[in-house]
Amino acid sequence: MLITASGVAQIGKFKQWDNEQYSFIWQGFFYIPGIEAGEESVRAFAAEVVRRGIFYAITLPKGNFFIVMKELKSNQTLSFVDNSGVYNAFCSDHRIASSFLHLVRDEGISKAQIDPKHMIEFINFGSLHMGKTFFKSVRKIDGNEIIRFTDFGKTYSIPKGLGGIDSTEEPIDFMQFFENLAKSIQSRQISVDLTGGYDSRLLAVVLDYFGLPFETSCSGVAGILDQRIPTIVAEQLGHPFDFTHHTIDHLQDDIRELFTTSDGLDNVFRQHRTIQYQKNRVNRGVNLAISGAGGELYRDLFWLQDFPFYAKRTTNLDRLIHRRILSIPCNNRYLQCDWHGVNNNFAQQLKQELSGLVLDQNSKSYDNIFYNFRMKTFGGRFITSFNNYLDSYAPFLDAELVHFGFMLRRRDRFFNNFHRKIITQLNPAVSRIATTERVSSSAIKLEIFKDINKYIVDKGLRLAKKIGQKTLKKTYFQQSANHSEMFQSMRKLDLSHAAIRLLQNEHIISKQIELKDIGNHHIGNFISLAMFIDYLDGGKKLGVGDPLKQLSGV
Repeated sequence: MLITASGVAQIGKFKQWDNEQYSFIWQGFFYIPGIEAGEESVRAFAAEVVRRGIFYAITLPKGNFFIVMKELKSNQTLSFVDNSGVYNAFCSDHRIASSFLHLVRDEGISKAQIDPKHMIEFINFGSLHMGKTFFKSVRKIDGNEIIRFTDFGKTYSIPKGLGGIDSTEEPIDFMQFFENLAKSIQSRQISVDLTGGYDSRLLAVVLDYFGLPFETSCSGVAGILDQRIPTIVAEQLGHPFDFTHHTIDHLQDDIRELFTTSDGLDNVFRQHRTIQYQKNRVNRGVNLAISGAGGELYRDLFWLQDFPFYAKRTTNLDRLIHRRILSIPCNNRYLQCDWHGVNNNFAQQLKQELSGLVLDQNSKSYDNIFYNFRMKTFGGRFITSFNNYLDSYAPFLDAELVHFGFMLRRRDRFFNNFHRKIITQLNPAVSRIATTERVSSSAIKLEIFKDINKYIVDKGLRLAKKIGQKTLKKTYFQQSANHSEMFQSMRKLDLSHAAIRLLQNEHIISKQIELKDIGNHHIGNFISLAMFIDYLDGGKKLGVGDPLKQLSGV
């Protein structure tokens, strides 16, 4: 969708419901707890807008969505995303859009307007964070705002007035949240992500407890733990399990579609496996995918660099950045010398940005950073991309469940104790099955005692992996779900070679660097950047194509 003061251009896939006063147009998954998701929930939302006003009504919906509420009499619009800020939608001074690429094309923005600091961030991460895009004039819409137009056609923001992750409000009831969700999606054909980890297991066990019918599924390469373990868990739960095998047979043909679905704001190769996964779900008749992304906020995963000191009054941002966020920075030798200064300053710039998320305790700061910096970007981009194919939702990233995790006691999150408690209470047999962390998910004392040594070994391997990233610029001790020849195939693509030449001609990549010289951690970032620059130039050199036509056909 593309929205201006004069109206709504309904581009791509969207849903719509109208009454006498309003027209509601939305993309993504929208529900009000306990009410059937989709149109029935939109009807209930509209009734609450009339009865109690927009600022009460807007607290009710959940899901991952972008919605436009158009008042038919005045033709004025209110546009907003889910209160978690996970779904990606964008605004400039005079436009609102569900697609960054659409907005940029309609606005006529040129490559000369790319912000250098934002470009270096993309080269380092393959993504942009904290609501940024490549241009200062375009930003991601935040979950705590409504965007509308002035009488002169300019966008402005109205705060929703929601609390943050550290709100003083009492946490919601975890089980009640999922009971209401189950009621809202009973009629859907559901596929629940199920890997060998804790988070997806917790999700599957809770939804199974409330009697929800669903399949479980995962993707990757044959023989990995994330195929073997969930097969056992699904059998114990009594739900079917489907595994999508990652293939790279048509990689060059797939790249253009991936550029469209990633909206020019992500490393296009990052979603190659998972988009195959979503397409296979659609082919099986699935119309709602549910992910366990965000369950890390009920564990101590993002605190481990300070283990076991989880209640310090100071936050070590340098340690967090160099061990968890920017463990393999972009090498200056890849870049033409004009960019060395910006790249050298990137870590310090990142530290300044993250300092705005620091709270009064180190583990609280890490939660705030994990949610607002990492998950709203990585989780948000994936969920938004998936919604191009079928409704997709990550309930653990709901703002209320994020707050619930944030308010858990430190000891409840240590050693995955929250997950262990819930899984064991609801399904003791499943809790005893080993996870990819080499330990069970059981809260039974004997099982915990068995797990202690395994836990220490696992954390040692994680530490070794981080040391390897820092010193050797490679990732070791990690079983990848992607095809083993993925990077090798990327480097053989004509498009990849053309992308490097394009960036050399744009004075970004050094003339002395060849495709083979760039490490796996950054090669996809460079190729994706080249595709975006080519898109701004009309897509003639790399053949990016027209996303408006491509998305309309998805």
